[in-house]
This record gives sequence, structure tokens and C-alpha cells, in this order.
Amino acid sequence: MGEKLTLRDKYLKLKTGVRILICFEIIIIPTIIFSIILPPSLSKYTQEIMFIAVPIFMWKVVEGKSLNKMGFTHERKSVGDFIIGLLFGVASISAVFVILLASGNISFAGSIFKPHITIGTLLDIVLFIMVGFAEEIFCRGYCLRSIYEKNGSLMAVIISSVIFSALHFGNPNVTPLFFVNVVLIGILFSYMALEINIWLPIGFHAMWDYFEGNVWGLPNSGNLVRGIYDTKLTGINIINGGLVGPEGGLAVTLIILIGFLIVYLIKDNKELKS
Repeated sequence: MGEKLTLRDKYLKLKTGVRILICFEIIIIPTIIFSIILPPSLSKYTQEIMFIAVPIFMWKVVEGKSLNKMGFTHERKSVGDFIIGLLFGVASISAVFVILLASGNISFAGSIFKPHITIGTLLDIVLFIMVGFAEEIFCRGYCLRSIYEKNGSLMAVIISSVIFSALHFGNPNVTPLFFVNVVLIGILFSYMALEINIWLPIGFHAMWDYFEGNVWGLPNSGNLVRGIYDTKLTGINIINGGLVGPEGGLAVTLIILIGFLIVYLIKDNKELKS
């Protein structure tokens, strides 16, 4: 008689897509319940907690894999990669802002030296750090790495980036170019995660989202946020992305493509030093 399979062995024999779907359902069902019973000021945090905790639990406890295989390297340089990611995200979305301002696609009111900072502005730093961890752990940690183990890097990058884009289907004012750009950003984040580690896209993602809305006052994936600066669209077009925000415009497409070159140079520099 053959050796009896454990529950973990049986689970690992499931197709990768089924395991990803199970993970997502365990995340989304409690998230929906929390959104009903808790005020929005709290439920937005519980959603991010679920997207962080459940994939890690499924990966480490249920599937018995190390977090290192998810991309969480433990070297001292990982902190540096996270900080580089934070700065990279700030620089990238700020470059988008400058392009839109210089081309007349947005207008800027007030003075750069007189930001409108509130308690909410500061608290949202914590929220968007959580968003960076949540979406990257699920998409570039659990999904990307699970598919990579069975199907290789190309399929993993494409499918996980499509999943990332699909998570934004419910956003307001979305356009076809918005989804193209979100897939491209997903591919860029996957490139970071596979070639360097997951710390880099977590930092980038967190600060891109935070600075886009809370600092520069631009629509963030269709969501309107009061930024510390007062910015207005001068029109709705393919450059500025209209009401969905810069992710729906060609300015972001350009910055994403430049991002691939920068990541390549970061990777090349790391290889020269090692």
C-alpha cells in the first residue's frame, strides 16, 4: 500500500488556480462581513490586514513554505531595498505630476510651500504602507510565486498581473487604458519581485498610491482624495487619464516603461557589487 497522504499533501495537489481562488475567498468573505458591521474608518484597515495575513498563513502554515520563497529576503540589505522602493515610488508618481503640470493637463493652486496637512494625511501613511504590503503579498507574493513554481516566470508574471488588474474592476471611472497600465505596473512589480525581492515593489506601491492622492491631490485609481496640495484636471484626455486618475493616461505608461530600465540598472548594480 502507498503512503497515506496528509491533508497538506492533498491540498498541494490542487491546481494552482484553485489554491489561489481558495486563498482569495478566505480573504474576501470576512472582508465583506467586516465592511457591513464596521464603520468605513475601520473596515478599510481590516481589508488590508486580511490581504496580508491570509496569504502568509496559507503559504507558511498550510503549504509549509518559507517566506524567503515568497520573496521576503532576510538580509540586512532588504531594509535598504524597501527604502529604495519608497523613494522610487515617490519619484515616479512625482515625475507623472510634473509631466502633467508642464503639459497643461493639470493646474496647481496655492503654494508648494503651504501644504494643507491634517491628522488624516498623516494617518493615511500607515494605511498606504498596509496597502503596499497587502496587494504585493497577495499578488507578487502568493499568486506570482505559486504560479512560478508550476509554470515558470512568463506565465507567472502575466497571470498575476492580470489578477492584479482584476482586483481593480470595481474602481470608479475606469477605462481600457487604465487596465492596460495596471497590468503593466503589475509586470513591473513582478520584475522587481523576481529579480530583486518583494520589498522593492512593496515600498514603491505604498508611496506611489500615497503621493498620488494624499500629496499631489490626483485621483487615485478613480478614488478622489483631498491632497495636501490643490490640483485640478484641466480636461479629460488620454494624457492625464481623466476621472480615473493618471493610471488611465499615457503619462503613467511612459513612467512605467522608464521604470523597467531603472529596475534593470538597480539589478545590474547589485550584481556588480556581489
